[in-house]
Amino acid sequence: MSASTPILYGAPQSTYVRTARMALEAKRATYVNESLLFGDPDQQASMRVQSEFVAEPIAMGSEAHRRLHPFCKIPILCHGDVVLCETLAIATYVDQVFPGQRLQPESPVEKAYMLQWISHCVDYVYTAFITQVRNPTDTALVPELTADVYVPFAKPSLPYALSVIDSALAERAFLAGAEVSIADYFVFPITYYIAQSPQGQSSIDALANLSAWYKRLSESPEAKATEPSTGSG
Repeated sequence: MSASTPILYGAPQSTYVRTARMALEAKRATYVNESLLFGDPDQQASMRVQSEFVAEPIAMGSEAHRRLHPFCKIPILCHGDVVLCETLAIATYVDQVFPGQRLQPESPVEKAYMLQWISHCVDYVYTAFITQVRNPTDTALVPELTADVYVPFAKPSLPYALSVIDSALAERAFLAGAEVSIADYFVFPITYYIAQSPQGQSSIDALANLSAWYKRLSESPEAKATEPSTGSG
């Protein structure tokens, strides 16, 4: 592995890590996805960090983790001398540094739509979806990690969020415009988890614009390469 190979830290099941991975995959970048360690000390000691920045294994919430992210969250990108945390910063950097398809619109209006939808996702959609996905084993280190996803649609925030996305997609093929953008990579990993429950999938299917968008992105190389059960960086 070259010292200049990007290393993306974070569990691949995390929606935000998947957003960053989709950006890297869209750029056809060679990278390493390294999970932060949790569990007993023997498990942590058995896995060595591949980063030039940290010599010891990185455990969630450790001092080594805090040095890479001051609030001990994921994802984190290490690329040469550059260390970045927060998904939008990482995805924007990836788009500007690596060759390949543009992930941000050139049009000022479409770029504003992209940023607006990223804000919608972080501030409202993530909360509406993920906080209502329960993990029956109660392992909450990464809230998105769950073997038994179910979505209680009795709570009004979920169908409303779906309807807002569907309405936006009535006007354009993707959230920012005619081409896929970072905004789509923020929202798609969340809708993926919703679709894992029969009730969630049927609710997506009932919204024609959302359903078409979801199917289109599901078939993309970047979605297939990062699917939590099989994706690898």
